[in-house]
Amino acid sequence: MSTPTTERTARIHRLMSRTALGTVALAAALALPACIVAIGNESDGTSIDAAPRRVRLTDTERRDLPMVTSVADLPTVRSRYAAQIGTLSPYTTVEDLRRAMPDARFVERKQDALGTTDAYSVNLQERFRYRGESYGLEARDEMWFYFHNGSLVKQGAPHNWP
Repeated sequence: MSTPTTERTARIHRLMSRTALGTVALAAALALPACIVAIGNESDGTSIDAAPRRVRLTDTERRDLPMVTSVADLPTVRSRYAAQIGTLSPYTTVEDLRRAMPDARFVERKQDALGTTDAYSVNLQERFRYRGESYGLEARDEMWFYFHNGSLVKQGAPHNWP
């Protein structure tokens, strides 16, 4: 036989279990989008296009350009300049960067109480034949190198200041 105290205790336990389950579900629902955003914001240096652009090729380009069979075969700044990027360190100066990558160009400067940060850009824009198609793909990528008071402090996506 149930008593009012037993029934009330059972209701409290049911309410607490629903609340606890609801709290766990809410926490999971709130945490999931944050994880997706955090993963999506990780920068690999690519920034101009998420996907390569399809381009019309001339007969000469169709004959002479290198061919790729997959979008994954397209170069990035990191893949094209891997050896040069591998030599960079916190002691790298702008002159060292320009010797390693002559295409690097100054793009922007920011000043704060701690000093000056200069950004240099290396761009890649190159066309390729795509399989046996009549069109080609244009690989486009950009990577910035950030120098604080003359020393390299960061490399990555454009406008991703240290």
